[in-house]
Amino acid sequence: MFGTFTSSDTAQATAKTADGFYGFEPGTAQAGNVAPIAGICYAMMIEDTSIFSTPDTTSALVTTMHKNDYAMITAHSPGWFTLDLNVASPSTDKLGYLEESKLGGFNGPCS
Repeated sequence: MFGTFTSSDTAQATAKTADGFYGFEPGTAQAGNVAPIAGICYAMMIEDTSIFSTPDTTSALVTTMHKNDYAMITAHSPGWFTLDLNVASPSTDKLGYLEESKLGGFNGPCS
């Protein structure tokens, strides 16, 4: 989907693959569905988002991810997601921690 959505806008998913990816109207470009490997749960970013070295906002900043960046989620604990930044856009050989409240959305089979 292309365009700007407000908090009151909605989109109707018309399909879900066995791998957990959602589909919309066939033949319509879907810019957010760019995750490279099916079967993996990704955190999607919708704005500049700080990724920390430990699950603590006072820890060192590993990177700042930007709108439409994504990273593989490897674990979840209250308030935090652990990200494998090696399976991410952009890719770096590190782990990082994303504040749960900063999650832009999920892509893939996330539960």
